[in-house]
Amino acid sequence: MKTTRSTLLTAALCFAIGACGGDTKTNSSAASSGSTPAPSANPVASASAKPADSAQAKKDTPDIDAILNDSSKDTPAAGALKVDLSGIDKDAPPLGMPTAKKADDKLEWLGFGDVQIGNPGWAKTKKGELGQLLDPTKKAGLLFAPFSDQKEGEARVKDLIDLWKLKDVKFGSKQKKFVLGPDKLPALMGFAQGKEPEGTPIQIFYVFVQTGGKSNVLALAGIDDGVTKEAKDTLFGILDSIKKK
Repeated sequence: MKTTRSTLLTAALCFAIGACGGDTKTNSSAASSGSTPAPSANPVASASAKPADSAQAKKDTPDIDAILNDSSKDTPAAGALKVDLSGIDKDAPPLGMPTAKKADDKLEWLGFGDVQIGNPGWAKTKKGELGQLLDPTKKAGLLFAPFSDQKEGEARVKDLIDLWKLKDVKFGSKQKKFVLGPDKLPALMGFAQGKEPEGTPIQIFYVFVQTGGKSNVLALAGIDDGVTKEAKDTLFGILDSIKKK
């Protein structure tokens, strides 16, 4: 997300959940100033695949660009978001990002409710029950919030969209089922499109994750135009890192 975007994201989150202080303030400043260094290599990527395994790895790896392009062909419509979480279970296909075979010791594991989320070094902001990760290029970000049931989950999507101050948001009709992480947590992913406060188009993904614990997790992803493939892959890799505590 653009420099003005990162400032707005952090300011919006702090405004919504109270004044940021302590480590949160430090992380917010880093996000706004762009001081968080981009890693020299993707720290959540697995070790290089053996030549004999490369063909199978390519076959098993989802094409994130294809998912994005498929979603962009979905004609969004105005109206309230409606989802059905009753049909998602562990029989869904894995998202299967290469980052799922990550080096755990190179990630900062952030506790969130009943799960942990692997952070590869993105700027973080966490206060109360909400959390945010912003990539070093400021063109991709994730918001996390807990939810108890389908009705609350749908309301939470709107809350997070409002938190980022997005406008003209329209939801697509396509929703995809996946399982995430080593614990194969059932998840439902949907697509929306909208505009940032200054009018720049933005792609939005919402992901409902059933944790099997006291509360579930909603992730809202925002992807700006011009985002790098590395940032996109890392964003989905963060989602695919989610595991039980």
